Amino acid sequence: MDKKFAIFDMDGTLVDSMGYWNRLADEYLARFGLPGLSPALKEESIALTMLESAQLFIREFGLPGTPEQIAGEINTLMEEHYRADVPLKPGAAELLARLKADFGCERLTVQTGGTLNGLLLREKLLDHVDIVVAPLLVGGKGTSTLIDGPDITTREELTGLGVLELVDCQVLEGSYLRLRYQVVS
Repeated sequence: MDKKFAIFDMDGTLVDSMGYWNRLADEYLARFGLPGLSPALKEESIALTMLESAQLFIREFGLPGTPEQIAGEINTLMEEHYRADVPLKPGAAELLARLKADFGCERLTVQTGGTLNGLLLREKLLDHVDIVVAPLLVGGKGTSTLIDGPDITTREELTGLGVLELVDCQVLEGSYLRLRYQVVS
């Protein structure tokens, strides 16, 4: 039976990030020379948002800064792990191949940003890339890109992402462009 679509969560399903999330609070607090969370505080923090966790850290440990600043620092720390440390979940590559082979699934939509895009390309799990370009310019040092990950410093690392060959270009309504590429290496 053909399945036209498959929807996945990223964390703990396609990428093995849960251990990093579980250690994130203790890792952040260690930067201030503080002990990790007590079992009671770990239990309390499980259901909190990042902003609420930052408020907890201020209340319990007297951390300087605003909750927004601390939440931003914690997010940045986790983003560093996604770019450098977080691997694919064991079996994820086989699962994606099985979706195609056994169920006829031809497309995977990734809407988690450049971090997972980079990981999937580096692991050679994508054979096509489909990009919709909006008619606006966005930039900045902290602005996410289509591909995030470790810095590329050599020509060999550049080919690790894969060379793209344009397959199709469509002009969409409102001056949007849809670009479809085949990953050729």
